[in-house]
Amino acid sequence: MDSGQQVLRVTNEEIRRVTADVGADDGEYVCECGAEDCHEVIRLTVDEFDAFCAIANGTPLVARNHR
Repeated sequence: MDSGQQVLRVTNEEIRRVTADVGADDGEYVCECGAEDCHEVIRLTVDEFDAFCAIANGTPLVARNHR
């Protein structure tokens, strides 16, 4: 994961924290592909985001069409 993608991961971790703090189950996370023109939103539950992060091993969370 490059530095831009790391910033996006930190952003998503903050989105996850706020989502849980307000008691919501679903969050809208940013695509971590790192492309400057990317504005994709990834809708996941907090549990889905946590499960992804648990196994990601540095793999960025990217929109389906970016794979």
